[in-house]
Amino acid sequence: MAKTILIDANSVGRASHAATKLTVGAFQTQAIFGFLRTVGALCRDYPGWQLLVLWDGRADHRYAIYPQYKEKRKSALVDPVKAADRAAYEAQVPFIKKALDMLGVPQMTNAALEADDLAGYFVPRLSAKDDMLLVTGDSDWWQLINERCRWFDPRKAGLHVCLDDFFQKTGYFSPREYIEGKALIGDSTDDIPPAGGIGPKGAPEFMAQFRSMEKFRAMCDSDEFVPKLKKHIELWKGESRRNWERNMKLMNLLDQPHPDPSKTVITHGTLNEDTFRALCERLAFRSMLREWDHFLIPFRQRWEARLKKAA
Repeated sequence: MAKTILIDANSVGRASHAATKLTVGAFQTQAIFGFLRTVGALCRDYPGWQLLVLWDGRADHRYAIYPQYKEKRKSALVDPVKAADRAAYEAQVPFIKKALDMLGVPQMTNAALEADDLAGYFVPRLSAKDDMLLVTGDSDWWQLINERCRWFDPRKAGLHVCLDDFFQKTGYFSPREYIEGKALIGDSTDDIPPAGGIGPKGAPEFMAQFRSMEKFRAMCDSDEFVPKLKKHIELWKGESRRNWERNMKLMNLLDQPHPDPSKTVITHGTLNEDTFRALCERLAFRSMLREWDHFLIPFRQRWEARLKKAA
């Protein structure tokens, strides 16, 4: 089993879109350019590693649990500036997919799952056999870190998080404590409300004290810990407990079932330098064209290895 890099497509794409604006006429191209630069750097820095780009579908199971999931994103479209920015990014997504296809980079989408869910499916299975790297700016993926799997944000000067420095980087002692703590806090970016009573400062302290929600409740049940504060009483037997359980169902990425094949599309792509060059010329990626061989070498090497393996 080869070492594997999972790339959170929309995380990398949106981060690239937020960079300095590039245009061809009125068409913005910075998301395409930045995405390709990121993938090119990964190919050079991790020779021999498999790449898989994960795209978002619609997380039907989360809407079934909590219909207000990501509700604010819909209302944000009423703002003409935000709506225009989102449209500008989404217009570039087909070009990113085409370019990756021309470079022979595999991509995967499941219509009923987000990239997070796909990562949650792959990590325990692939990291049991070899090393993995998660490329995303989404801290939700911290819960997937293990002895063989680390997290990398290409936006923040190459910020890495691994198991050895997990507490130093996150404030939590383990990935499991992190996601249980986050379920207490909620996630405003996805419109997941707090469980109640314990906020961003208190959650790491709570998890450091009790280590898990299961242990907290067991200590309460046995009178080893007698809850006196309302926030603890609510987490033990009240509404906060039910909210936390809901949030864990929304946020926990592990224990994912096999993605439904009927809703899954996987493309492997074929290295085609001529069509890719034509695309770069069309999009006026002059620096990429100037460094043509330097940029293409790792993709050529990957393609040659793929052909050799198939032979």
